[in-house]
Amino acid sequence: MRLERVGTAILLGLRDFFHPRVMMLSFVVLVLGLVFWGAFLALVGGPLLVWISQLTSWDFTGFWGGLLLVVISFPLVVIVSLILLSVLAFPWVRRFLRRRGYQDRAATGETGLGRQVFEMAWVSGLGIITWILLLALFWVPVLPAVLGVLVLGWVQWRLIGLDHWSTNQSWTEIKRLRRSYGFEGWVLGSILALGSLVPILNLFLPVLSALSFAHWDGELRREKN
Repeated sequence: MRLERVGTAILLGLRDFFHPRVMMLSFVVLVLGLVFWGAFLALVGGPLLVWISQLTSWDFTGFWGGLLLVVISFPLVVIVSLILLSVLAFPWVRRFLRRRGYQDRAATGETGLGRQVFEMAWVSGLGIITWILLLALFWVPVLPAVLGVLVLGWVQWRLIGLDHWSTNQSWTEIKRLRRSYGFEGWVLGSILALGSLVPILNLFLPVLSALSFAHWDGELRREKN
């Protein structure tokens, strides 16, 4: 693993993130994420706080209940934003990078839509279930946040990698890339996932992650050649 490669990818992703066209795309993801977030808090927030209060025998009402609800919903909102990016925005990100000189990998095939949907469903589902289980540790200082970032980093690595490679790489080649660079990709995803702990910023995270991942993959290919 080479941390300088991860750092370079994030810096290049930040450079592209502030391009006006990318900021416009980020705004669209932000609005859709806020709509989902609001719906989640309105429909699920009350019952979830009741369940946590019953589990802990603590009274989560008023300000502290609202704060707890916002905090525990961060990763869920980011995962949904990643899915929105996958379905709606990633082709646009790819076209933007190509106009700026980004070169794709040599084609080895194409991963079928069914495989992509299945992968997206089980990775997202596992991430959400794991985060819900982590709620039982919310009373432990720091630990839930650290574990949550690592889980979200893994989810990002799997989903962004699938999006980036599936258009021109076979499923066999994607699995090979994951075996070869899985830990480094997880580190990249986890560093970026630190932004999920900051309200509103977490909704910009998926676009930045897509840009950083593309530059990281470009660094891999340049060093190999």
